[in-house]
Amino acid sequence: MIPSSSRHNLSGRQWWLKDRPLSIADIEFAVLILRICLYAAQLLPSSLHDIDKISALSLPENRNVCTEVGNSLAKACLVLDWKGSLVRVQHLLFAAIKFSCEGRTDQFWEGIAAASQAAQKAGIQRDSSGPENDSWELEKEMRRRVFCSLYLLDSHLSRQLDRVPFLPDSLVADMLPRMHLVTNDSHPDVDSGAPELFTERLMQVQLARFWRRSGSGRNSEYDPMQAEQRYEQFCAEYLPSLPAAFALKPDTKWDNQIASLAPYKQVLLRSQKKVLAIAALRELEAISALHAMFNGCNTRFGAIIFNTFEASVLLLTLCTHEDFPFDEEDNPGHILGLKVGRLTRKRFIQAAEKGLDRLQLLAGLSDMAEAGARTLAQLFIKVSRDVDSVSPEISGGPSWNTSFSDLLEVNCDTGYPASWDFSNSSLVTEPLSMMAPEDSCAGLQSSSLDLVSPLDFAAPFDFVSQLGFE
Repeated sequence: MIPSSSRHNLSGRQWWLKDRPLSIADIEFAVLILRICLYAAQLLPSSLHDIDKISALSLPENRNVCTEVGNSLAKACLVLDWKGSLVRVQHLLFAAIKFSCEGRTDQFWEGIAAASQAAQKAGIQRDSSGPENDSWELEKEMRRRVFCSLYLLDSHLSRQLDRVPFLPDSLVADMLPRMHLVTNDSHPDVDSGAPELFTERLMQVQLARFWRRSGSGRNSEYDPMQAEQRYEQFCAEYLPSLPAAFALKPDTKWDNQIASLAPYKQVLLRSQKKVLAIAALRELEAISALHAMFNGCNTRFGAIIFNTFEASVLLLTLCTHEDFPFDEEDNPGHILGLKVGRLTRKRFIQAAEKGLDRLQLLAGLSDMAEAGARTLAQLFIKVSRDVDSVSPEISGGPSWNTSFSDLLEVNCDTGYPASWDFSNSSLVTEPLSMMAPEDSCAGLQSSSLDLVSPLDFAAPFDFVSQLGFE
């Protein structure tokens, strides 16, 4: 959220000290601040911030005040200015996401509808002309990014609920981001050709556009032949459009520059990898608990299958990172409020092995689980070549004194466990065509086996940022 300097030229503090009365734009900016606070209050209390009051008001009272004052000011602004602005779209989006946090999908859907309507009233979908200066270029870029985020949420939710999207596909084609917001002057160590932080969201928008064009019709039954055709179309149309750094065979130019980063940035990067690893470990624990609620039986439930695959791939990939802080004695007591304990390759591999066991169990009923198990087994083989050569803890431990191929009973000629029967040639082997038809857009968001960027962990919307399969 960057308020346009052509309209505000304000930081939050400068806005607060402005003389009254305020303009409509200033009041809408106040609504935006209130709704950001309301959204943030959904995350309190937490293990790191065990508080029940803010400024002498209880958390429920704070939420109620933010809601009531924000809604009142928003209604007044709507009466005074029917057209609205980019800031109105932003505060409506925060209000909608707050409903999502509460599990109120119906209100979330209505919030996306209101934000879509406000976006078109304000005309942010049009690349309108303005004064030729940096502030107007920044305004236009923020319009593009907000519109892309709105389009993405609209596409994802409409597929989940099997409804028609609010925003037509034709609008977003001309609203894709065009500029870097980080300049060389402010960050001289950042190459101007490096992937922009918004690249993740842009790939998701392109993926949503693909599914709108190629997805199965509403209320149609799942057809394996059509799924296979969509996968071939996916390989021919979407994958070639990925930036070089995120391609199936990625350009590692930017990876190779990590060693030249400033020391404090390398420390930050290692810390982010550690946070990412802890999140993956806890994700697998949560999935195990969820699967136990199903009595550990076979299920096609996509959340269990996909998230098991995602977290397991991440842990195995981190095992191959030489700079990962394994076996550090000075680990902090917690990260993000979670007790960490000692991070070791053995712990990562054991957690990923449990994930592989779960996918193999579900493979008999789910094609998606079968494809995930097959790909994960291949990654085990790849990781074993690296880990066996650098980790005496694994190769010499009582439970890990054999090769991964022996441990998993993998046929080294085929790359698959010997117990798997692939005599049925009708099985679809690629993961993309096996995603649950009711949420195919989310199902395609799989982690890259070769490139996982911890910098994308804090993305505001819960999508996996790297795409591709090996």
